Amino acid sequence: MQTIGILGGMAPESTVEYYRQLIEASHENGWEKRYPTTIIHSLNFEQFYDPLEDGDDERVIDVLSNGIHSLDRAGADFALLASNTPHKY
Repeated sequence: MQTIGILGGMAPESTVEYYRQLIEASHENGWEKRYPTTIIHSLNFEQFYDPLEDGDDERVIDVLSNGIHSLDRAGADFALLASNTPHKY
C-alpha cells in the first residue's frame, strides 16, 4: 500500500475533511481496523497567505514546493493539496 501525503494548513478545515474522507473510504472498502499510512504536513497559513495576498507567486511556489518536498522526505509516495487555491500553482 502506498503512503499518502497531504499538504494542508492552507485551509485547516479542508485538511481535516480530506483525512476524514480517507478514513471513511477505508471503512467503505472493508478496512475496519486498518487505514492507509498518511503523512500530513500542515503549513503555517500565514506563510502561505501573506505572499499570496502580496501577489508574490514565486514565494507561494517556494512555500508549496517546500511542503511537498517535506512530504517526499517523510516517505509519501504522492501528495494531495488540501485546498483549492494552491492548485493554481
